Amino acid sequence: MKTLTRLFGLTLALGLCLALSAPAADALAQDSTSKSQSQSQAKSKSKSKDSKDSKKSKKSGKSEGKSSKSQSGEKPSKKKAPSGEGFRGLAWGSPLSALNEPELREESGNLRYYTVPGDNMMVQGVEMREIVYVFCKDKLAGVLTRYDGQVNHLTLLGRLTDLHGAPLESPENLQGDRSWRFDAGDVSVMMEYSAKGSTGALAWFAKEPLATCQQTATP
Repeated sequence: MKTLTRLFGLTLALGLCLALSAPAADALAQDSTSKSQSQSQAKSKSKSKDSKDSKKSKKSGKSEGKSSKSQSGEKPSKKKAPSGEGFRGLAWGSPLSALNEPELREESGNLRYYTVPGDNMMVQGVEMREIVYVFCKDKLAGVLTRYDGQVNHLTLLGRLTDLHGAPLESPENLQGDRSWRFDAGDVSVMMEYSAKGSTGALAWFAKEPLATCQQTATP
């Protein structure tokens, strides 16, 4: 529980960075600048060619689009990230009464941490050792979980990457621990893993319900 509350406290105090902002953001910015430069050069070279090709394919594209629409009669649907809607069907901002017989584990200011006896411990196909629900002023603002084993860690990392794309990743600290952050709209998904202890923490932070608690958080 100490690792989870520390993870949550750091996230509030540092504005959802978890020691990721400096090295990871710099690397991401450099990579983005390099890519944008190479892409602009490539676009300038192929601009005239693309213009001609687009004119030729414009008519055929319209006819194919009409044919496809008449056959299917449906428009493509947009894919939504499950974590942006809540945790296992429980919407962010839900009242405490939405939990089944919650047990208070810890509290800090306006934040309260609850567990649920007999809770389903499976998350993203991995059995968790602990699941803690975080409430900010009695509204569900986050979920903290703990798991064991490298296989489980790689499974979670792979599935979250499939859902939200490549995360920001911190370098190893002196203890060999690493951290990851996924952005899923109004939710940040954080991971920590200790190769030495073969244990990890996975957390969801809903930004809107946390806003009032972040205003009063101190480092």
